[in-house]
Amino acid sequence: MKMRQLISLGLTIAVAVVVNVNPGRALAVEPPGILNHQGRISVSGVNFSGTGYFKFALTDAAGTTAYWVSDGTAGPEATDGVSVSVTSGHYAVGLGDAALTNMTVVPASVFSDNAAVFLRVWFSDDDVTYEELT
Repeated sequence: MKMRQLISLGLTIAVAVVVNVNPGRALAVEPPGILNHQGRISVSGVNFSGTGYFKFALTDAAGTTAYWVSDGTAGPEATDGVSVSVTSGHYAVGLGDAALTNMTVVPASVFSDNAAVFLRVWFSDDDVTYEELT
């Protein structure tokens, strides 16, 4: 198995915004269901380039309870990976972008129903052997 290392990991989380339309009346705006995520990956100390396969989950701190899994399975690890283009180690993906194969929308309830949410990521360079990134 090749050694994989996550060099950096970024996650932008959409939050509900309250807009005051009329005095005394507030309108809650739902998150869009897609979270921008970007990172950098190296394999055996070399920045990876090519098609990478990723599995994503939003979980509790222990990683035992999955609130959302990229392919819609129960989790905590997805069954099927999402193919993402990686260039010189850099990748970006919209978590919850249902236009991608094996990706489901992130429901707003993930954030409204849970006090703390953590992102877990698995990577494979062959879509067979996945390793959780830490």
